[in-house]
Amino acid sequence: MAASTDTREAEVHRLHGLPLAQFTAARDDLAKRLRSEGDREGAKEITRLRKPTVAAWALNQVSRDDPRGVDELIVAGQRLRDGQERLLAAGDREPLDRATAQERQLVKDLARHAERQLVGAGQSVSAAGVSAPAIRRRRVDLPSPLRPTTPIRSPAATPRVISRSTVRVA
Repeated sequence: MAASTDTREAEVHRLHGLPLAQFTAARDDLAKRLRSEGDREGAKEITRLRKPTVAAWALNQVSRDDPRGVDELIVAGQRLRDGQERLLAAGDREPLDRATAQERQLVKDLARHAERQLVGAGQSVSAAGVSAPAIRRRRVDLPSPLRPTTPIRSPAATPRVISRSTVRVA
């Protein structure tokens, strides 16, 4: 019997919560199980999942541990857009300055959290590239908002965007 899409999504979410070193074996086991249950399409989908980059894994962990912080960052991004529009429309710079300061602090806090995740997992912080400036650059490149319920996909697998709808860097 084929697994439901919701069940498969829950399994993918679970995979992305595992320690990075366990991802590939757990993914392969899940694909094997789905195949044995007759869900060939689901098994193919699972085998296409790539192991997250170290940075994606760290950001996935942050989105699980601190969904409120991620939500605040998304709201801060909206405030930045609103501040830019207000500056362009009326020349009022103050809302943009406030929003910029708030966004910088939130990115810095989330980057520190990601660094703690990396250190706790024995990963190199510098090699992962999860500094505040690196996160800011990714947000600019990313298509939608960070979504803690959706794993971050590796850059090769999906667009590099940190947004509420695509916390996908797995």
